[in-house]
Amino acid sequence: MKLFLRTAFIFLSIYGAWAQDTLPKGYFTFPLKPGQINALSANMGDLRHNHFHGGLDVKTEMRIGIPVVASADGFVSRIKISTIGYGKVMYIQHPNGYMTVYAHLDHFNAAIDAYILHKQYALEKFDVDLLITPNELPVKKGEMIAYSGNTGSSSGPHLHYEIRDMYDHQLHPLLFGFREVQDLLKPSMESIAIKTLSLDARVEGEFGRKEFKATGNTLAKAIQAHGWIGIDIKAFDAMTGGTGKYGLACYELKVNGEEYFSHNLKGYHILESNQINAHIDYDHFVRKKVRFEHAYVSDGNRLSTYQSNASKGKIYIEKGKTYQIEITLYDIFQNASIFRCTILGQSSAPTSLPNTSWAPGTVHVFDQIARLIPSKPTDSLLHVYYQGKKEELTSSYRIQQFPAFLIPLQQRLPDSARIDGKTFVFDFKKNLIPGNAHQFRLGKLNFSFPDTLLNDTISFEYREGIGPLKQATFKIHQVYTPVFGYYTFSLDTVFPGPGYYFALGNKYEETTQTATSISCKTKHFGNFQLLRDETAPSLRLTTPLKPGVKTKQLKFQISDKQTGIASFRATLNGKFVLMNYEHKNASLWTQMENADEPISGEFVLQVTDKVGNTTTFKQKLP
Repeated sequence: MKLFLRTAFIFLSIYGAWAQDTLPKGYFTFPLKPGQINALSANMGDLRHNHFHGGLDVKTEMRIGIPVVASADGFVSRIKISTIGYGKVMYIQHPNGYMTVYAHLDHFNAAIDAYILHKQYALEKFDVDLLITPNELPVKKGEMIAYSGNTGSSSGPHLHYEIRDMYDHQLHPLLFGFREVQDLLKPSMESIAIKTLSLDARVEGEFGRKEFKATGNTLAKAIQAHGWIGIDIKAFDAMTGGTGKYGLACYELKVNGEEYFSHNLKGYHILESNQINAHIDYDHFVRKKVRFEHAYVSDGNRLSTYQSNASKGKIYIEKGKTYQIEITLYDIFQNASIFRCTILGQSSAPTSLPNTSWAPGTVHVFDQIARLIPSKPTDSLLHVYYQGKKEELTSSYRIQQFPAFLIPLQQRLPDSARIDGKTFVFDFKKNLIPGNAHQFRLGKLNFSFPDTLLNDTISFEYREGIGPLKQATFKIHQVYTPVFGYYTFSLDTVFPGPGYYFALGNKYEETTQTATSISCKTKHFGNFQLLRDETAPSLRLTTPLKPGVKTKQLKFQISDKQTGIASFRATLNGKFVLMNYEHKNASLWTQMENADEPISGEFVLQVTDKVGNTTTFKQKLP
């Protein structure tokens, strides 16, 4: 069954990504100022935190309240109201099987606003996810359905717009023939990076990763390398009328005229979006906050947007041979630029470029190979210990008189290593293989990993400790390794009271505490600590109240500095009152079902943080 589902998923993904020739051009109306030139603040496929950008971000001149129209006849099939993510978002289903999505809206037209308000009162909650039947909210092409906004996780006013097919593939909207967005500018290469992909591989004499800044459409000089390597690129697209840097629609790699790899973001399944962390050099991104995209298929990558040769785009550099590299960058309008460079199959002495990836006294793991560089130059051997047994290791090469030792981790995991009196202690515990569910215990924690969590085998690291405030700390592998979904870990213990939670660094992670255990659900590796929050949220009324004068709306400022706001609920004389919430300015305000109804009687508002601490506001109003 699993094989069938995965095969079906791959088929549908390929269908969604490559069926652009059959797309109904001219069927859809542009959702914002149709018939006028529009500019984008983000394009389909832009590289974002943990996902590819799934549509267009249309500029609204930094204003809220520009009318949004339905792209075609159909019906509103879903409306979601949330303080995060897409904020206020509408989904419209069309007769031809496509769906359009309109996100970060400020509000809807009067009829839809009334429909939502009625549902919120019926469900007694602000955050709602409404699935709507075909006859409830029909719309016509060009009908005004909403107003642009800045709700949810938006960082500024704009309209986020998507087109999806019936299989939930996000398709590039500009493939549907819109004339409102135009572009005559070509993409540009900024830098490339070469990564070694085998134990014997080297680039400029080193094992690891080297960056090279582009000079126009080439490099200032040839690169020296040998063994299996992969190429990463840092490139961007410019757009006519745009002021930023946008993602590429497509790029392809050729080696000596032969196509090795291509990546095409014309469309992909929504479930593939988190594979961005396999598509980029995630380790480098976490360390440097700069994204380089692979021009090869990394191990375990599940994206359907690739085409590659038998080596999956990886290049074997033979000594004595020359390799002409050609990388073509495309945008969605087929504007293209070609970057060329040369790789010479030669051994060379390691350099000391500013972007070199080594430092004295460090251990860096590259795909189950640990590279150890001592703190000072030495000719000594490295003593590596495996469960008490010692082995001697000679250096693989030298950098400025420093030896570099490469320790394979695939077959067995070392406990420590020692050289010239200094000991390096390792936290490797076990190798975890992708495609398998893992249930295991290390120290005080119980772990549960689903079979889709990992793309590649990892040498799992773990360590327990005590922090400066006497809090328990847990190193759960490395923050530099991506995971593809959620996993859980739990601690069996009895606490003296409520309010305990796990934090990644200082950031709250989803925690559940019972009488005998505490568990965490997270999608990150890294350094966790067990903390306690005993402080209730702050809550302040900002609406001026005058004695004997009735008001129709109450506004509040709320915040919780430690774990954050989890929920809020208000009542008037015991009956539910809707509270609207905007997390960007920490504001909360009432919205009566009957707009003309004053707030009169006993008003009660409760605000609760993520570990259950609650603050209550109660006041008798005239």
